[in-house]
Amino acid sequence: GDAIDEMMRAYAAVTTIRLCTSDTVVDGVEIKAFDLVVMPTHLAGNDPAAFPQPEKVDFSRKPRHVSFGYGPHLCIGMHLAKREMRIAMEEALAVLPEFRLADGMEIESFCSGIIGPVELPLVW
Repeated sequence: GDAIDEMMRAYAAVTTIRLCTSDTVVDGVEIKAFDLVVMPTHLAGNDPAAFPQPEKVDFSRKPRHVSFGYGPHLCIGMHLAKREMRIAMEEALAVLPEFRLADGMEIESFCSGIIGPVELPLVW
């Protein structure tokens, strides 16, 4: 539970895209009706005001990420998705040999609505 939530906070996999329904101004920025607005909700987990040392993965941290939305926009499939992630991780870790990120490698991400690693060089 807490490990999945913390990984979702630290490495959120989605961002939010909405369609503006009417001309509006947000913080001095004009947004026209029918403009697509990309809201980098995945960055919320990196806010040091909400998460002390946000760059550190801490499985004892009390999860409060917004990866599944919030309030009336909370994803209806959240509980199923979290259960599926937990089962997938448990099953994969039960059969895979110990692994780590290859020496000298850093994870580079891409974002196109779904966020993921460009590559994931692992050493078994």
